[in-house]
Amino acid sequence: MDCRFWAGWTCRCPGRRLDPARRSRREELRTVALGWSAKKQILGQPVYNEKNEKVGSIDDIIVAPDSSVSYAIVGAGGFLGVGKHDIAIPASQLKQQDGKFVLPGASKEAIKALPKFEYARKK
Repeated sequence: MDCRFWAGWTCRCPGRRLDPARRSRREELRTVALGWSAKKQILGQPVYNEKNEKVGSIDDIIVAPDSSVSYAIVGAGGFLGVGKHDIAIPASQLKQQDGKFVLPGASKEAIKALPKFEYARKK
């Protein structure tokens, strides 16, 4: 069957090549597939210190105007959201080791001593 009837499928006919727009789209999809999903791989993940002690969890990420992840919002303490203390940690300080997020030098006490993060109010 002629490939023109299969819109959206990759043509495997000999001698045919993808046009540049479709090639670019394919490269974009590959990049997305290899990237991270904030919801599945970052949000809600525990944060540990170098002693493998849990010091909090990643509740949110802040994306800068240049589209880079600039801060991770880490929540520590509390139970069911009561007494929880959120702080903004520069993303560059979080490390990934053995599939875990590590904040070197952190402790629950040190995190609770940092200024609490609050979202800007919409005007």
